[in-house]
Amino acid sequence: MWKKLFWIALLALLMAGAWHYYRWHHLPTSVTVRFQGFSPAPATPVFISLESPADLDRLRAAYRDSTAKHARIIADLKKQQAAVERQLADLETRAVDVDGDIRNTTLRFEDEAKKIWEEEQKKLQAEYDKQKTDLYNTVQERVKKLKLNYEKVIPVNTPEAWLNAYRLALYDVPKEVNTALERQWADDLLDKWHKYDTEWNNRLNLAMQKSRAIDDKRAAAVATLSVSKPVTDTRRAPLEAQLSRLKREQTLHEEQARSLNADFLPRLRTTLEARMILNHAAGSSGSSSFEDVTLKPGPYLVYLFQDSDQGGQVWIKPFTLKLKSANEVTLRAEDAKPLISYLE
Repeated sequence: MWKKLFWIALLALLMAGAWHYYRWHHLPTSVTVRFQGFSPAPATPVFISLESPADLDRLRAAYRDSTAKHARIIADLKKQQAAVERQLADLETRAVDVDGDIRNTTLRFEDEAKKIWEEEQKKLQAEYDKQKTDLYNTVQERVKKLKLNYEKVIPVNTPEAWLNAYRLALYDVPKEVNTALERQWADDLLDKWHKYDTEWNNRLNLAMQKSRAIDDKRAAAVATLSVSKPVTDTRRAPLEAQLSRLKREQTLHEEQARSLNADFLPRLRTTLEARMILNHAAGSSGSSSFEDVTLKPGPYLVYLFQDSDQGGQVWIKPFTLKLKSANEVTLRAEDAKPLISYLE
């Protein structure tokens, strides 16, 4: 009896060994991405990517710094406006119309302030555009010199995007290229650009201060013309000038804050998609399959992006790839997040 059991056990071991041999040498590695509760648009690419937390953290920090700066300034401007509006409300019942001389003086100084601001802004913008173009040409010359496989069509027209593409191109270079040196060159160039960008914004603020100086002169001129007017009129003119200036500054900062999304969202997509290594178009069957995957085992991300009115929504699902297995990842409708949420 024991001999029979022995041969049965031996046969089972041999069959198990044969199965594992067959699985390792013949079974392919695949990844199936299933969609639950939604259907991607036809031909929408589904990606398998590496993680890129460092790049994303740097971009998120830059976005938070920029939005926090504008939020603080706008909150302070609104607080100042509320204080001025309360003072104007107190004068409302005693206010009288300002005569033609005061109105003409106000318009003259406002036109002067507007002219100074527009001329300074135009001059600074031209310089900024030239610096940006020079940086782009510098990168292109470096790419040509090193004969890099550089992505020529970059969806985001920013120095960060150009230099990110340059760093990515260094993963496939001739042996004689010192990649560490080239990455340092790219980092130094980007650091130089950031310093210039900060210095340029400081000069832009100085131009705004010139406009404020004209407002102060206007307030002084109005006060001089209003010496013979009731005290309420003399107090009203400077307050209205101050309120007008505060509103202009608030509008400017609100426009700059809104433009952050237009700038950062494409940079965010570039950062997220920079580590993509496989892609497959979503089909109409409720899933997308990657067959004969040759990646190393380990952690990866499944990434799917769809356009929307809010700037797009994203599914990012981590999974662990197992070799010689049919890996499955499920993306649920409720797992979608607005693209902007990865910056906040």
